[in-house]
Amino acid sequence: MRQEERYWDHILAVLIVRGGTAPAGDVIAAVARRAGLTAADMRPTNADGRPKYKCHIEAAKQYLRHSGLVVSSGRGTWSITSKGKSSYPLSGKRHIAIKRSGNAHWY
Repeated sequence: MRQEERYWDHILAVLIVRGGTAPAGDVIAAVARRAGLTAADMRPTNADGRPKYKCHIEAAKQYLRHSGLVVSSGRGTWSITSKGKSSYPLSGKRHIAIKRSGNAHWY
């Protein structure tokens, strides 16, 4: 399982609880809490100094976006689509479809 996969349901859940739309930073923080990330989990950084967990959550959002479950509704704002709401929680078949759509579009 890719790191990003563990965040897919958390992103959808956070957006549903927040009424469908929320600032990216708020979503990332809420997803980290829901996923049970510890301070030690959040410490590692990429070569550019950005925390790895944030990069993984942002990458997870891209997979969901390419699958039509989440959209960027303005700079720094994420929104869940009606397809995203009806897909939550994600099934095993949906995970496979998301992996395929994400791989085909941006990796």
